[in-house]
Amino acid sequence: SHSVCVDYSETRVLIEGEWMEIHIREKLDKFVVKEGRWDRTLYKPSGILVFQMKHIWAKEWYDGKMPLEERLPRILASLEHKCRKMHEERIERDRKHAEREEQERVHREMENRQEQELNSFKTLLADAGRWQKANMLREYAAGVERAAISSDTLTDSMREWLDWVRKKADWF
Repeated sequence: SHSVCVDYSETRVLIEGEWMEIHIREKLDKFVVKEGRWDRTLYKPSGILVFQMKHIWAKEWYDGKMPLEERLPRILASLEHKCRKMHEERIERDRKHAEREEQERVHREMENRQEQELNSFKTLLADAGRWQKANMLREYAAGVERAAISSDTLTDSMREWLDWVRKKADWF
């Protein structure tokens, strides 16, 4: 129930929804040949097959006392185990990521509520200050009018001015 995909020079196997890169190659023996003043490195086939599972780390199985073909069940079990473990780790990462995103969302909502509360409070303070100043203007106009009436100096121009002050207080 697993899939194998070969793309260009890469072979991958799909197990438990996880991709694992694999390689089958022949091990090469390395030897150095002197050519005058220079050393030349040459490689020669060894006849030993190597199956490699690549991930962050690499695990290899070699032909040896037991041929690689006879070790395939163990290799497949190892691939399945590692991919299952990778799948569980991915699920855990996704769960932690979703949890972290939810915490960030809750935090953002809380910050937005606090900011709205602060803005509402600032608006309330500004409204209260304007109301207090408008009342101060009305009281001033009333006091000027009382003083003018008591001293009998209330003129038409003063009435216009008092009316203007009251309209400005209402507007404010």
